[in-house]
Amino acid sequence: MTVHVVLDTNYAELVLDVGKVTFGEKNRKKMKDCQLRKKQNENVSQSVVALLNSGGGVCRAEIENENYSYEKDGIGLDLENSFSNIVSFVSKYLDFMQRVFAKKPNSWHVKDNQVMQLTVEEWCQLMLDPEPMPSEKVTYVPEILYEKLFSQHKGLAQLIHNEIGSVRQGTLIFSKSWSLDLGLQENQKVICDALLIAQDRPPVLYTFLRELNKELKGYSIQTALTLKKKLVKIGGYSGKVCVMTKIYWSEESSTLTEGNIRLLHDSSLSAIYPKSYTLITTQTMSDLKKALFIVLKRLRPLNDQFDSEISQHLSDNQYGLLSEE
Repeated sequence: MTVHVVLDTNYAELVLDVGKVTFGEKNRKKMKDCQLRKKQNENVSQSVVALLNSGGGVCRAEIENENYSYEKDGIGLDLENSFSNIVSFVSKYLDFMQRVFAKKPNSWHVKDNQVMQLTVEEWCQLMLDPEPMPSEKVTYVPEILYEKLFSQHKGLAQLIHNEIGSVRQGTLIFSKSWSLDLGLQENQKVICDALLIAQDRPPVLYTFLRELNKELKGYSIQTALTLKKKLVKIGGYSGKVCVMTKIYWSEESSTLTEGNIRLLHDSSLSAIYPKSYTLITTQTMSDLKKALFIVLKRLRPLNDQFDSEISQHLSDNQYGLLSEE
């Protein structure tokens, strides 16, 4: 069972096939063959690293277990931890650069339609590539709401700052409930939501909970799916789009303070989309804002102080969108 490049595919991006994989924490724990479970993990991790080192792409797996549901079962903690280790590994590369390699780095890329292990020279060159520039401008709206939230939840501002530190340009739209804004049911266990529309990354819906509640992962995912559908059906957005979800909760109380905020869910660790879905340009970002403006104006009157600020921001430079509506 090895990772191989899929040449016959409808995707424009690179596709790596990792074979059959058992998904879900309970299902992976029930696997009798521990070596098979380890090999599946290695194959998935190897393909992710290879794609990251080769300009991105799609990791394809055949689901081994029947009646699998991502919303109910997840992907499995060992797979999630492997993804987290891949991300955290990059931040430690400078320490490794100062050591003598006893063997080739445990990292891969795709070369000549094959998944190949990086040489020491190739790995060092890859690690020395320039890092993305820090954030230039992210606009928060509506001001009166996020300032109130930052005042009530002392750890929220720093968390947001850390989350969008590398964003070059974008808009972060806070709401007491994006679910309610989209015509769904509000949940009182949600402190607030924030929607990030930014350049060079897909939209992200952040949800902040008063307490740990794994059932609310479905709430956030449903809100994101509803937003995606309405951007297309009501807003008229014609491009490819995915909305990632990220959920945080307060560990000690219903207030978000530094040290008590914990991550419950991050869809980017398991959702692998083609590059065409995640490459957000300046024009794409403008089109998404235009579609979002139409959705919000259709679903609710944009006439109070919160909504008028959001309306003003989304309609800026939208080619007379206000008059068209």
